[in-house]
Amino acid sequence: IFNVAKLQGQAEAPLARYAAERLGYKRMVLTAPDYTAGHNRVSVFQHIFEEAGGTVVDTIYPPLGTQDFGPYLQRILQQEADAVWAFFSGEDAVRFVQQYAEFGVRERFPLIATGDTVDENILDQQGEAALGIVSVLHYSPLYDTPANREFVTGYGTVPNQFSYQGYLNARVIGEALASVSGGSAYTADAFVRALRTVRFDGPVGEFRFEEETQFAIVHALVRRVERLPDGSLG
Repeated sequence: IFNVAKLQGQAEAPLARYAAERLGYKRMVLTAPDYTAGHNRVSVFQHIFEEAGGTVVDTIYPPLGTQDFGPYLQRILQQEADAVWAFFSGEDAVRFVQQYAEFGVRERFPLIATGDTVDENILDQQGEAALGIVSVLHYSPLYDTPANREFVTGYGTVPNQFSYQGYLNARVIGEALASVSGGSAYTADAFVRALRTVRFDGPVGEFRFEEETQFAIVHALVRRVERLPDGSLG
């Protein structure tokens, strides 16, 4: 299996170190949905944050599909902490970010998050509540390289992490096919060998696979939600 997507933890680990070493947070509350991915991501963030000298004062796991985050936000307000880290996605992320602001938690604790929590496809729904949230992800449509500007223009709408992963998937296959000779030399084994050596400069810089696992070595982009010149969020 060759995987072009990020693994659970590939955003959380660098964000945890960034929170401790660059943002100066010493005490944090961590919150994520109560299922495997949520627990895995919390575990990685906590491990790296504590390794960097920080302290996790509470871990909070609302159920998937939570409509009212009030009880969990009240629990956060009772903590002595510098900031909150969160991982939510989709409609859960929309509700959490909006209610985080509505309950006044944002006024006490800065919110940082895995990039899924402020993914481009839900920013408009989150609105003003998302402003200022710092996140880490392996892609941003605002990353300023010629290759990314070309990708964004060709995509036709605002691409997000999943758009980028689709591009990488197709690009990897194309690069491997192009390097395999035709005729009798073109075999499944030859194609797999070619996949292992794929390397190119894409929208977010160099892409290649880690040799042992065949997972992508991804870049960690630190992002902050801001109001763009055209009035949209990004």
